[in-house]
Amino acid sequence: MNNFGDDISSANKSAPSQAENAHSSSANKYKKRKNKDRDTGDMYSSVKAMAESMTKMIPKLDGLINVLFTQDKEVADLLAKVFDEMLKIDGLGEVQKMKATNMFVAKPELLRVFFNIPSSMKK
Repeated sequence: MNNFGDDISSANKSAPSQAENAHSSSANKYKKRKNKDRDTGDMYSSVKAMAESMTKMIPKLDGLINVLFTQDKEVADLLAKVFDEMLKIDGLGEVQKMKATNMFVAKPELLRVFFNIPSSMKK
């Protein structure tokens, strides 16, 4: 049979002391802080890389916007002229001219083709 002193002695060996708990708690706080600092540093690096990428993309996006704006303006100018061109074509009735004009409005990519074919072929 165990005597009372042995029970207390074994209990003291298995339970950490207050000093050990304080040291363990301090070590855990240090690890958490170290992980938090590393995570913050990683996040900063990621945001910095993203900002640098965006800075490089801005001129490219600006160029794309200018190209699209220019193309839209060109298409709008061609659409404004298409009906006048349709009126010049002999042999088409009013309804056919309207249908052709509507086709160009629906498919503006055909406008460049239409305006680049020779006048002799439009007759």
